Amino acid sequence: MICPRCGSADCLRSHRRWPEYPLSAFGVLPWRCFDCKRRFYGRKVPLRYLAYAHCDKCGNLELTGIRRDRLDGGWLSWLAMHLGARALRCEDCRNNFVSWHPLWRPRPRATSENDRPQPAADSEEAVAGRNRQPNAPNEAD
Repeated sequence: MICPRCGSADCLRSHRRWPEYPLSAFGVLPWRCFDCKRRFYGRKVPLRYLAYAHCDKCGNLELTGIRRDRLDGGWLSWLAMHLGARALRCEDCRNNFVSWHPLWRPRPRATSENDRPQPAADSEEAVAGRNRQPNAPNEAD
C-alpha cells in the first residue's frame, strides 16, 4: 500500500477498531505509514486486480505454485483441487491456499526507439562508421 500523504510504500496493516469492522466487509482496511506515522484507509487489493489470484491475508499478487501434497486445507481445498483449482503460496506471509483465478504477471514495458541503448559518441563503432570510405573494402571481408 502507498501512503496518500507522503507517497511512501513502507505501510502495514493497522489494527482494526470496532467501528471499522463493517468497512472491512467491503475490503477497505486501515493502514499505517511508518514514515509519516499517519493512519489511512485503503483496499487490500486494488479493484483492477480482483480478477487475479491474490493472497487473502496480505493481498500479495506475486504468488508461486506449490505441489498438492504441501497444501493442508482440509477436504474443501482437496475438492477444489480436483475441480481444477491450483495450489498457491504467498512468500510474504507464508500462506498456502487454492484459487481458480489466473496468476498476475507484470507486462513488459513497450520499448521505443528512444529506449534502445545508443553507442557512445567516442566508441570505436561510431568512429569507424564516420571515417569509413564509401567504396573502401571492409577489414572483415
